[in-house]
Amino acid sequence: MSTREFSFPLNVFAHVLERQEGRVDYLHFAAFERPDEPVLQAQERATAMLWSALPPPCRLLEVGIGLGTTLSRLAAAGYHAMGITPDAAQIAQARQRHGDAVRVECARLEDFGCEAGHWDAMLFQESAQYIEPLDL
Repeated sequence: MSTREFSFPLNVFAHVLERQEGRVDYLHFAAFERPDEPVLQAQERATAMLWSALPPPCRLLEVGIGLGTTLSRLAAAGYHAMGITPDAAQIAQARQRHGDAVRVECARLEDFGCEAGHWDAMLFQESAQYIEPLDL
């Protein structure tokens, strides 16, 4: 499964990252410290900033999984984590990369009802900008 099959605009973003960086691990913004810094390094910095604000391992719903990188890391760190995305191509890519380490369902947040009220925390690393503010 290719990242080119992702929904627009994520397919374009993934393609640009693959061309510029040689690979793509995330589909989220980056936290740059200098203009010539590689995007992958700045994305890792943004992820580290996010991790510093996470609660201890708990039941966590990741809304928008990107490539499943964060979801896989959450599971490895002891979180009871599940991810949702409306993009079946992202799910296929995450499962190809991480196998059974990711628990994911094809759904939009607005339609997601599975285990409603079950989560201690929700993570919007790669998705909030695509969801209507009132739905958030």
